[in-house]
Formats: sequence, structure tokens, C-alpha cells
Amino acid sequence: MRIFDRFFKDDEKREKMFWNIISLESKVDDIIEISHHKPQVIFKHSNQCGTSFFAKRNLENIKKDTFENVDFYLIDVIQDRIVSRYLSEKIGLRHESPQLLILHEGRIIWHGSHHQVNEDNLKSAMYQALG
Repeated sequence: MRIFDRFFKDDEKREKMFWNIISLESKVDDIIEISHHKPQVIFKHSNQCGTSFFAKRNLENIKKDTFENVDFYLIDVIQDRIVSRYLSEKIGLRHESPQLLILHEGRIIWHGSHHQVNEDNLKSAMYQALG
């Protein structure tokens, strides 16, 4: 049992260090506005999905200084279903989980879901879109 406690305890620590949690609809509007000044990354995550769990762990391998001028956000699609739906309606993109979105200048410049959600695709999309 201790090994699992340590494993999940580490997971909680990672989340606090890496992700800004979105739990209010108004925060979605703020993020879209901020994207006019700098890119914003949103990860829609389900704690009940193994694919989402491994996608999240993979993204957390990114060194913080890789994207110094980018904010990373997480929406728990189970706990904050209303916020997740609001985001989908606001940006006009069908909900999937896991799902990774890159917003820049008020619009989606890249999105991927399921096995597309990984460090390599994020880096590639960011470099292609932003140079």
C-alpha cells in the first residue's frame, strides 16, 4: 500500500507545480483574453481514464523553461463538467478527453485528443505555430 501512496502523493505534487486548475467558467473567458498576449495551453483531463492519466504524466515531463511564456491549465472533466462544456461551446470544439488545446490570439491554433496528447506533439505544434 505504501508504494501506491507514494506514487499518488507524487502525482498531487506534480499537479500543483505544473497546472493552473480551471474550475470557474469566468476563468475560461480570462484565458481566452490572455491568449491575445501569450499562448495558453489547456488540458482536459479525466481522473477515471487511463489514457488521460498517461497523457497527463507525459505532458508533465516537459521542463518548465521549455515554454517560458506559456501558461498551462487543467480542467477536471468529471469534477468540473460545466466548465468543460462551457469551454467546448465557447471555442466551438467538440469535447473529448483527454484533450489538449493551444490558444493564441483568441483562437485555437492546435488541438489533439487521446493518443495525440503528448509532449512531442505539443512541442511540434508550438514550434510550428509560434516559430
